[in-house]
Amino acid sequence: MEEIVLDIDITKTWLYKEGLEKGKKEGLEEGIKKGLEKGKREGLEEGIKKGLEKGKKEGLEQGIKRGLEKGKKQGLEEGLARGLKEAILLAIQIKFGKRASKIQRKIKGINDINTLRFLKKEVARVGTLQEFESKLKTLNRR
Repeated sequence: MEEIVLDIDITKTWLYKEGLEKGKKEGLEEGIKKGLEKGKREGLEEGIKKGLEKGKKEGLEQGIKRGLEKGKKQGLEEGLARGLKEAILLAIQIKFGKRASKIQRKIKGINDINTLRFLKKEVARVGTLQEFESKLKTLNRR
């Protein structure tokens, strides 16, 4: 028997072309699937990172703002208390002509704004230094 040599270009056959198309399609689908998974994972990581950075920044800004507001309020209250104390002590000195060191110590120890406002009015209302001292003693008993 004589040997027959077939010279066939496999790339031109329908089977090859169909296999190639199927391979391309499956490869594309797999590539898209892997790309989406990677994109979701990286996007999530980036989103979390940016979210945390933004949250820290906003939290810090809010903390600073609250701190400044609280500090301002506290400073105003301390300034008001100091002014009321000075006004009370000056009123005592003007009205009674004395610098009562015992009373000064008690008044300097009071930090409640409402109490200091009350005492400022009482200095004007009372007739004697002793009457004012008794008001102070009444406050200390509360």
